[in-house]
Amino acid sequence: MRRLAAAAALGGLLAAAGAVAFAFAQAPARPAASAAPVVTTLTIFAGAAEGLWRSRDWGGSWERVQGAQGGAAPSGAVRSIHPLGPRVYVGAERQVLVSDDFGETWTALSVPGLVLAVLPSRYPQADSTLFVGTTEGLLKSPDAGRSFDRPALPGIPVSRLEWPGPALVVATGRGVMV
Repeated sequence: MRRLAAAAALGGLLAAAGAVAFAFAQAPARPAASAAPVVTTLTIFAGAAEGLWRSRDWGGSWERVQGAQGGAAPSGAVRSIHPLGPRVYVGAERQVLVSDDFGETWTALSVPGLVLAVLPSRYPQADSTLFVGTTEGLLKSPDAGRSFDRPALPGIPVSRLEWPGPALVVATGRGVMV
């Protein structure tokens, strides 16, 4: 009787194992990962004369940032980089580039003059203001770069921007202005 119970238990166990094996065989294959995952705490960016570089391992290795399938990509001298979570602003040559996925894809915003500085609001969820310093003056966008107001300080190069509080501090070709 004991042998019969043991054989029945063993048969049940083998049947369960067979059912599990059958289920795995019938399950659809998992899709292969198409790109390395972005680990936000390890991702950093660096600008250079020849473009934008990204490290996914806190500077252990670097890759040049490219556009995805013919899309925009930072090219030329990169002078300003501002990562704000998944959103990254880059000032490169005569354009501001925006990425909403840690630099995987980019949207180019055309601006007049050579881009020298880019400064988004430090509270992007509540305030979508974006300032851009160019060789042609200071640009302000109320909507994260979708549109720009007329240049402030027209004809004066703006090379650095700081926004410590309600006042905007601007380093220009004619000195520091607040």
